[in-house]
Amino acid sequence: MKVKHSGLIVMMDNMQYFGNKRLPQKISYAITKNLLNLTKHYSCYEQELEKILSFYGEHLELDENGNKVIGEDGFPVIKDEELSEKMKQEIKDLLDIEVEIDMYQIDQELLDYEDNDRYDPLTLNEILTLNSTIVRQDEETEVDGEENAEEVESL
Repeated sequence: MKVKHSGLIVMMDNMQYFGNKRLPQKISYAITKNLLNLTKHYSCYEQELEKILSFYGEHLELDENGNKVIGEDGFPVIKDEELSEKMKQEIKDLLDIEVEIDMYQIDQELLDYEDNDRYDPLTLNEILTLNSTIVRQDEETEVDGEENAEEVESL
């Protein structure tokens, strides 16, 4: 699966969130395996981001505790507008880099489990998130979906 660094960050957050839930073993295993795989790519991203921030370090605005001030746009604040734009562009370029991620996938039926006291229940949004990241997507399912859509339109 190809994903930009910006998407990688979201995927990492999602996998960490689901990693803290009590889920059936096959789902939990897929999440853990994917989290470990994503961490490798995320580590490279973090190293490159740190290089950018180090280069502009003496120009970054700091708060009273010595932490970087983050602007409303999500970027560290630099008072010099020209330097600020250069740094933002470098960060945007880094976020736009595509990486190939080998996601461990499961069958969709595994998300339909009894959420008795043993497991945490999943909301619809959580199921949709897992469906878009760790659920195996069948080409046949997509074709069937297109055929079904045509049937609905003809009604």
